[in-house]
Amino acid sequence: MTNKGADRSQRTSRRTGVEPDDIDKDVSAGIATYDFEALSQGSHYILIRLAGEVYTLRKTQSGKLLLNK
Repeated sequence: MTNKGADRSQRTSRRTGVEPDDIDKDVSAGIATYDFEALSQGSHYILIRLAGEVYTLRKTQSGKLLLNK
């Protein structure tokens, strides 16, 4: 049995340019962890599309993350 999530975490995103070195993998849980700074490339927010809806993930001045639809 193969872990498809593990295969996806090793790919470079075409849109963000995030390299596999920017992605940590929690091997025990099989969950990819992405660095916000690497994904946002210096911006304070990123846009995430899910099922035709666009969400904004924003870093606040206090360093917390807010997700808005």
